[in-house]
Amino acid sequence: MNITPVFSGTCKNGKFIAEFPEQLQAYLYSLEGKKICCTFKKRSKPQSDRQRGYYWGVVLPIISLYLGYETDEMHDIFKEKFLKVPCNSLIGYKIGSTSKLTTAEYSDFLSHVITFATTDLGCIIPSPGDVVC
Repeated sequence: MNITPVFSGTCKNGKFIAEFPEQLQAYLYSLEGKKICCTFKKRSKPQSDRQRGYYWGVVLPIISLYLGYETDEMHDIFKEKFLKVPCNSLIGYKIGSTSKLTTAEYSDFLSHVITFATTDLGCIIPSPGDVVC
């Protein structure tokens, strides 16, 4: 299995400034004489603690109690329902991970779960602003 390292940094005056320049340099030396491809993209924000807390502390417990399942079971069901990604495997898809979602992606995932709970199950989920911790 090939592991592709990811090097983070900032762009300053049209140049890439690596957070860990020594590791980047060492990796580049290991590729000496080989053709390489370099890709740059804006770093995305990971999901927030508030999003995870709302999902695991409010959304999942309410739906689990409503349906009689454990929260982990409901989480697996929602991942399969809303994070299924087509791929060339025997089963034809893989299940995405919520831990890899950005803030925006996690927000979309939550929206799908809450809409499903409300429209398909008749289970009302309070909005984050209505929850008192």
